Amino acid sequence: MNTAAVVKYRPVTPAVIAALQQIVGDTQVLCQDQDKLAEFSHDEIPGTYYRTMPEAVVFPATAAEVAAVVKLANQECIPLTPRGAGSGLSGGAVPVYGGIVVSTRRLNRILEIDPDNMMITVEPGVIANDLNEHLKPYGLFYA
Repeated sequence: MNTAAVVKYRPVTPAVIAALQQIVGDTQVLCQDQDKLAEFSHDEIPGTYYRTMPEAVVFPATAAEVAAVVKLANQECIPLTPRGAGSGLSGGAVPVYGGIVVSTRRLNRILEIDPDNMMITVEPGVIANDLNEHLKPYGLFYA
C-alpha cells in the first residue's frame, strides 16, 4: 500500500525573496539573472537533459542562516536543493522541482584539525584542494 502524500509546492514569491534577503543579506540572494541562475540548474552530468532552473539561489554563511532558510521554505512549502560545488555526476544538486538552491559556497571554514586522531571538522563548502593545503604541514591529506 502506497501511503506517500502528493506535495503541492508553492512558487517563490517576492515576499519570500524579501524574507530570504533578510536572512542572508540582499547580495546573497540570486533570483533575477537567468544566466546566473542557469549555473545552478545542473551538476556535471553531460548534456542538457538533467537541467532544471531554480527560482532562487541563496548563499548562507552560518548554520543559523541555513536553519532560517529551511524553516522559511518549510513554512511556505517551497522545495530546497542543497548544493556544494556542483561537481557531482548523480543529479543531487539539480533542483528538479525548482524552488530554492542552498549553496554551501560561503560555508567554507575549516573548524578544527586534530592530527593526533586524524580528524578534521569542516563546513560543507570547504574545497578539497584548499583543505589539503591546510593538511600538508601535518603530513595528511583528504582524498
